[in-house]
Amino acid sequence: MESDFWQKSKNLNKSEYLKNENIIKVVEAFLNISNANDARRIMEQHPELLSEEADSMLIDLCKTAPSEKVNKLILNRRNVLAYCREVGIDQAFKEISSLSNETSKDYHYLLMKLEEVNSLSRPQDMPKK
Repeated sequence: MESDFWQKSKNLNKSEYLKNENIIKVVEAFLNISNANDARRIMEQHPELLSEEADSMLIDLCKTAPSEKVNKLILNRRNVLAYCREVGIDQAFKEISSLSNETSKDYHYLLMKLEEVNSLSRPQDMPKK
């Protein structure tokens, strides 16, 4: 039985990858993750995600992506895998976590400033740089 993954990628030459059905399932699972913890877990459990075969599969999937949104998702996941190959899974996720925390702090700071601006009634009340 074909998975949704292959039904959505009809132009992909599936026979090229039938030699290793496990990698197909692992790549499919990796593309369907929703957070960094799950990404790290699946990479640690399936180091074959860091293989050239998995990378080639992701390149092919980008070519057949049904939309720009799906293409960006695949490219994002491919970039994460490439960075993990370069610096290791532990280091990559330390940096990803750090960046995520900084972004969250910046986001909350900007929301606070926006609330301050919304409470001002005159242009003169605007804070100076």
